[in-house]
Amino acid sequence: MAATRQGAQQWRRSVNFVIQHHPDARCFLAQPQPGLQCRLDYERHGEQLIITHTGVPAQLRGQGLASQLVETAARWLAEFPLQLVPGCSYVRHWLLRHPRWQRLLTPASAQRVLNEWFGPPGSAQDGRSR
Repeated sequence: MAATRQGAQQWRRSVNFVIQHHPDARCFLAQPQPGLQCRLDYERHGEQLIITHTGVPAQLRGQGLASQLVETAARWLAEFPLQLVPGCSYVRHWLLRHPRWQRLLTPASAQRVLNEWFGPPGSAQDGRSR
């Protein structure tokens, strides 16, 4: 993870694909090809984080880009005891295909306990009792 000049965090997914987190804009962005942008938007309400939109240009669909956006957001979210609320249909379907992240759907208070016992989802300690 590296910080850009604007303060946005980056996650390198491949040589030409970087996902940037823009907390002030409440979104994750990627530009896998010039002029084409992939985007995941979210809102925070108390101890809930609602992913409201995941978008990939039509010509880039089917390459796993939306999945990478959601996984990057899930990895970031796992660092905090916040409940994930899938506000868009893509995230609901993604969670069905990626059960290791479903723990993020539990209320924040339960996540604090689960994270203490088993480590945050996606971490090296994930699933190992302490």
